[in-house]
Amino acid sequence: MFNKNLVFIDGKWEEIDSRDLALYKFENPDDWTLAKDNHAPHKYEIAIQCLARQEEKYFKEWIEHHLRIGIEHVFIYDNNDEEGLEEFLKSVLSEQDFNKVEVIPWREPMAFQQFSALEDCVEKNKNSVKWLLSIDLDEFLIIEKPMNEFLDEFSYASQVFFSWESIGADGQLYYENKPLRERFKKRFDCKDTGQGKIMFRPDRLLRWEIHGAKMKKGKTVNVLHKEIIAPDSMSRIFKTAWIKHYFTKSLQEWLEKMERGCADNLYCRRYDMFFEINPDLKDYYDPDARKIQAHSIAPAGEVPMQ
Repeated sequence: MFNKNLVFIDGKWEEIDSRDLALYKFENPDDWTLAKDNHAPHKYEIAIQCLARQEEKYFKEWIEHHLRIGIEHVFIYDNNDEEGLEEFLKSVLSEQDFNKVEVIPWREPMAFQQFSALEDCVEKNKNSVKWLLSIDLDEFLIIEKPMNEFLDEFSYASQVFFSWESIGADGQLYYENKPLRERFKKRFDCKDTGQGKIMFRPDRLLRWEIHGAKMKKGKTVNVLHKEIIAPDSMSRIFKTAWIKHYFTKSLQEWLEKMERGCADNLYCRRYDMFFEINPDLKDYYDPDARKIQAHSIAPAGEVPMQ
């Protein structure tokens, strides 16, 4: 009786005898490497990573959502000026959820740190995490099937691209202590570059580029299994799996985002970008005073920003 080996043939996994394995390795070197990688043990099948600064009010919803859909571990790179995020998360999450979160202090100046933090995460976890998704706290992965089933379907790939479903302010000027998914529902046609994020195999990463990565080997596909070059900005696929991107949130939250700065480059969100997306709110902003004007549509208990 010969030992059996699982290999990838014509889009599916098959067993072959050990005596045929040498020929298979020679004729299908990429598929053989893929088969070895897929059967190597990993501590986590899928994890998410983020870099965050002064975004405590969004963590609970974001973490709980992703753990509920099947994400197994959360890496948070804490860019706050002071310690305390870990204790905060412990106070708002269940013990079970908190135990799946890892906070990594990251006190560097924010500009360009999204790249450095991700590189650190990959280097430290490339052998323990099979799939990694780097997203922000305004991005929510939506998936229409069980996570393990979804991942099994993409065992042949090295990178999967998720389209952005971009959501605007929905007529709202101020922050309210309610879930993002309840507050903002109106989609807009985003003109920003990228149009999505990628889930990738960290052990195969050559260079990460936020909306698409260069991989050492393996295929890059969209959620419909079409081979692409990421980012696939022309296609908007809102089925199987995609990312709801709460791009602006309210005007107050947009202004807060501008003050926090940008982690991917020296570019920061502009005032006029918000009103390009949300023209119905333009009359409520005083560009000279740089504050929201007093009016009668503020939520109960809220006052205009000073």
